[in-house]
Amino acid sequence: TSRYVADALKAAGKKVVVIRHPMPYGDLAKQAVQRFELEGSNLQRLASPHTVRVHDVGRTAHDVPFMVMELLQGRSLRSELTNTPSLPPERALHITNQVLRALEAAHGEQIVHRDLKPDNLFLAATLGDPDYVKVLDFGIAKFFEEERTTDGSDTTIEGQITRGWQLCGTPLYMAPEQINGEPVDARTDIYALGIVLYHLLVGHPPFRAKTQAAVLSQHLRDKPELIGSARPDLRVPDALERLVMRAMSKAPQDRFATAREMRHVLQGVQKKMGFRVDTTAEMGDQHQDTFPTTRRVDR
Repeated sequence: TSRYVADALKAAGKKVVVIRHPMPYGDLAKQAVQRFELEGSNLQRLASPHTVRVHDVGRTAHDVPFMVMELLQGRSLRSELTNTPSLPPERALHITNQVLRALEAAHGEQIVHRDLKPDNLFLAATLGDPDYVKVLDFGIAKFFEEERTTDGSDTTIEGQITRGWQLCGTPLYMAPEQINGEPVDARTDIYALGIVLYHLLVGHPPFRAKTQAAVLSQHLRDKPELIGSARPDLRVPDALERLVMRAMSKAPQDRFATAREMRHVLQGVQKKMGFRVDTTAEMGDQHQDTFPTTRRVDR
């Protein structure tokens, strides 16, 4: 074990890293390992500073899967919301802008995340920014173009991993097409991010109920309450209201077509509200090589 750890650290160079292993048990062991290796493969393809950098993915001499990845220090957005249920609009837009940067990279590689939620958005204090975003968990990501058998079943690795679950995602943040089992694309992630942004501004997601089935039904049928009605104290401008509501449109064709388009509109809202238009995200490429010297931690 020590030899493969040394080789993995060598591959990472002078970086602070963490070495992950899947810990599968029971009947889902095979799917857990496949999902783990899929996440590593997906992350290696992404060049965005707002996704976790993976230095190496492989298996040990004893066939144990491993992933050598950037060590993050900070807290999840979910943890932040536990302490502060809602965020000021300036912070909320700054965080959303960075997520959109990550989605641009993913969608450019024909990868849709499918499970954007506060748990998968990590706030790492770096480059002088306490809200520097890293998008996590590409383990259920799916390619836009899928191979299908003649009977219509999914033959990709991603499909094989997720087959057996009728729904793939988190009900509070799932797009209608996911719920209906329809094809997903970049606009599926945009819907989920619209739900997240609504949550950041209002203090809770737009659709809540006692059961998951009821929440899913709301995604399909109900209109979200306007932010101005849910939080009249915010006095949100129409441009921000339109941004969030368009992202959460029921029909994919009514949403922003791309993450880039949404980010362009979002930055216009930042300007109209007198907020600093993000520069940290534009500086982000520097972050990929801005790690302290490696220190070995035995696990």
